[in-house]
Amino acid sequence: MNNNVHYALLDEAQDFPINFYRLCRKITNQNRVVWAYDDFQNILDIKIQNEKETFGKNEKQEYYVHFH
Repeated sequence: MNNNVHYALLDEAQDFPINFYRLCRKITNQNRVVWAYDDFQNILDIKIQNEKETFGKNEKQEYYVHFH
């Protein structure tokens, strides 16, 4: 997959399925995703997600995202 996108900005991210987050991470340079998410505003009744599990793990079973 070609990674020409510098950043992916997801607004109202609580309304997207997990596969969409993972696609956004894959198409960006260095996994750069800016994620605006509100657990209390969920219009499509999508399951509230675990932030680390949402973006998945690499082949070494390490999470792609890290919170500092």
